[in-house]
Amino acid sequence: MAGKRIFVTHASADKPLADAVVQLLRLGTNVKQRQIFCSSVEGAGIPTGKRLLGYLRKRLRNTAFAIPLITENYLASPFCQWELGALWVLRTDTFPLVAKPVLPTSLVGPLVDTKVEYLDDAAALGRLHDRVQKHLRVPHPTTDAWRSQCDQFLAQLPARLAECAPSDRVVTQRLNGRMARFADAAPHIHKVLHSLRDAAFITILHGVDANHKHDFHDHLHASVDELEAAFRVITGTPCRICVKQTLPVKGENKVQVFDLIRSGSTQLSYTVKNPDWVHENTDFSHILDGKGNHFFSNDLPNLQSSGKYLNSHPGATYKSTIVWPIRKLVTSSIDQRVQPFLGFLCVDSEDTDVFDPVLDFSIGAGIADTLYHVLHPWLSDDAAVREES
Repeated sequence: MAGKRIFVTHASADKPLADAVVQLLRLGTNVKQRQIFCSSVEGAGIPTGKRLLGYLRKRLRNTAFAIPLITENYLASPFCQWELGALWVLRTDTFPLVAKPVLPTSLVGPLVDTKVEYLDDAAALGRLHDRVQKHLRVPHPTTDAWRSQCDQFLAQLPARLAECAPSDRVVTQRLNGRMARFADAAPHIHKVLHSLRDAAFITILHGVDANHKHDFHDHLHASVDELEAAFRVITGTPCRICVKQTLPVKGENKVQVFDLIRSGSTQLSYTVKNPDWVHENTDFSHILDGKGNHFFSNDLPNLQSSGKYLNSHPGATYKSTIVWPIRKLVTSSIDQRVQPFLGFLCVDSEDTDVFDPVLDFSIGAGIADTLYHVLHPWLSDDAAVREES
């Protein structure tokens, strides 16, 4: 393997990120500067006076291992796509590192059927370390040395990515791509509304009748499954939908909240099972206390570490969420006859930077408004029964 190098391929606009990755490799794996080829890094790039394409061809043939830094800038660069295609033709072993908000659905060319890793995943960086050691057979650094460099890299990553701001062209491409996925999700949204219409029709025909509760449940469950499918198409990542019911505690200034139904689940709960308290969950209290008409976050771990987010389930794995109220705004004395607040509609994902605060909000807000009228007859009756019991 003498003379072989690591090739770090990246967009020119992503030089701060490339610098950080090269430093991680040098200080964390004992790789020498001369063993890394990275065109933008001093001492590891293209010498002055050399012809660009000819030098690149030579270096690519002498590459043992390649690390493409897949960002929005990278995907928008024809030259980066050329480098990626050349690596594929040469059958070079690659370890693509993806930077959010790039989604799996955004990957093109050879990346479509390639296993990729995310830059902010410490376990993925550990696998990168092992692959580098395998290819270059450099002396193993101490575990503490690698961990220290890895921790430093992850701590600095948000700032490095902020320095690699996408161009206006890239931002436009991102928006166009998301709008295209909205079009792909339209059939699922139609099925959501179709199922909610059928659930409401059961109530119109039969009222709140226990004999038809299962039919009502089936339509409601179909609607949340289709909503999950819609958000999966729109975001390009797995999502989860949950409808929650709120129940004020009689004689106390407290409100309980509990799952009514989840996507992928067959259970529809009409009794309180392991309820949570609204005041112990920032997303719910934010809405119920009148601080906003919804709750949005694409980085819950960061909010939680800064003391700005409470969750009564500390082990929760989701990192991005939108929560909408299922309610009727009281605008007249007539409206006082109905229960104005039923619960919440939630979508979440185990990835960060998943949701769009404008486009995605509008979809959920419309569905939450529809859910109010579908659920109100059943939940109002259920709440009344509990108060009497």
